[in-house]
Amino acid sequence: MSGIEIGNLESLHTLVFSSLEFLFRYLPLFLILFYAVPKRFRMFVLFAFSLILYALGDPAHVLILLGMSVVNWLFGYGLATEPDADGKRRSGLHRKKEHPGVRGLRRKTINWSELQIFEETVDQRKEEPYRNTASPQTVKKRKFWLAVSVLCNASLLIFFKLSNVFEENMLLPVGISFYTFKSISYLIDVYRSGHAERSFLRFGAYLCCFPQIVSGPIMRYSEMEQAQQFGVWKAARAEDGLKYIIAGLGMKVLLADRLGFLWNDIQTIGFESISTPLAWLGAAAYSMELYFDFAGYSLIAVGIGRMIGLPAIKNFDQPYSSRSVSEFYRRWHMTLGSWFRDYLYIPLGGNRKGTLRTVFNLLLVWAVTGFWHGGGLHFILWGMILGLLVVIEKLWIGKWLKKSKILSHVYVLFVIPLTWMVFAIPTLPEIGVYFARLFPFFGVGSAVNPGDFAKELTLFIPELVGGVLLCIPQVYRWCEKHRKNVIVVAALFVVFWYSVYRMANAANNPFMYANF
Repeated sequence: MSGIEIGNLESLHTLVFSSLEFLFRYLPLFLILFYAVPKRFRMFVLFAFSLILYALGDPAHVLILLGMSVVNWLFGYGLATEPDADGKRRSGLHRKKEHPGVRGLRRKTINWSELQIFEETVDQRKEEPYRNTASPQTVKKRKFWLAVSVLCNASLLIFFKLSNVFEENMLLPVGISFYTFKSISYLIDVYRSGHAERSFLRFGAYLCCFPQIVSGPIMRYSEMEQAQQFGVWKAARAEDGLKYIIAGLGMKVLLADRLGFLWNDIQTIGFESISTPLAWLGAAAYSMELYFDFAGYSLIAVGIGRMIGLPAIKNFDQPYSSRSVSEFYRRWHMTLGSWFRDYLYIPLGGNRKGTLRTVFNLLLVWAVTGFWHGGGLHFILWGMILGLLVVIEKLWIGKWLKKSKILSHVYVLFVIPLTWMVFAIPTLPEIGVYFARLFPFFGVGSAVNPGDFAKELTLFIPELVGGVLLCIPQVYRWCEKHRKNVIVVAALFVVFWYSVYRMANAANNPFMYANF
């Protein structure tokens, strides 16, 4: 990914799910160790193995991860308010009654089809946050330490994001954007509920959990503590997990990596030398590459989690079937969108303080979303463009988009690839050159090489066709619904071994979102 460097890419194979070393060495070793020990030690195995994998993949920054685990666990323990009968502060794992301030934030209660982007549900607007009977001094003290704890986490993330932009030799710790947000969500939830995790081992396993450390999903602590089946072996669930892993592997190796070659070809040719048809093909290819790379990672992460009893957290829901930009980002990287809604947009006032304030809140959240992806100006510009599109839809064209199903789909499939070009290209002059090739009637001459489009299209027809088919909701849902069908199982078998063949003959290719 342009403009960002991460850890040591040569040693990152320990955290790259699409590497032979991970699939045939580290993952089997972890599962054997995990189920070989008694159930009470399995949380320790997850925590220790996650740290070891991280240390092997990014040794320069493992102490940062471990340090954040310790510090945030202590912050959480300090923010907890209610003592047990023995005088100790109560662990959230053992509470019997859920406080309404936390209940309103449970992702599983959200009806995604009814939400507007970054807007509250009816339940969230009505429910009051949990309040205890603490003295005003105690309340002020807790607010102060919440601010300090969140600021410490945010400052570390901002430091590395900006340092990575201004200092070429500065490496970004692997997964810092994800585990920082997990930490902040945990601390805010502790503040709201009054309950913290008393066991450092459990909190450390949550924060360092290796299936999610590189690129999410951004799991809430409440989701992990409610995993009643954690560490319980079930053959049917393991089989399901294996199918998720194979499907994700196929998306990454057979689609995303291959489509990445097309985008690399365009960069090698030079943006100023490509034809307009190839520029549009490149925008479409990059859009699908990023989707299948990230969705593939998420499926593998879910599959590994299923094997050990973690909840299956949905991170993508056929985004390219959307009818608006707002809907697209309700379906794309869903755990990040819900994080920004619950911990930034709603605390800012959401849509409850008038139109101007709502517009400001949306633009601010989207600017922060852009910065979360990287400190480069093009990321912030990408976020601001999306924010403006969401505002325009909300205020003016939203009703029109609902009336015409065909035109609304065309609108999304036209606009989203254009925004991805701003995301992908690291400098403003290069972005300008690329858009001049996309729209040559704005002062730039005709196509330089009309034959380049046909050449690239011929090379990548199978991947482009396969990508388009999997972006059709009916096709994807049919495959998911019939995943126990003998034909689908046979197809997964072929996908797995063909992916292994491709990996054996290709260089290590980390997931794109590992750059964030």
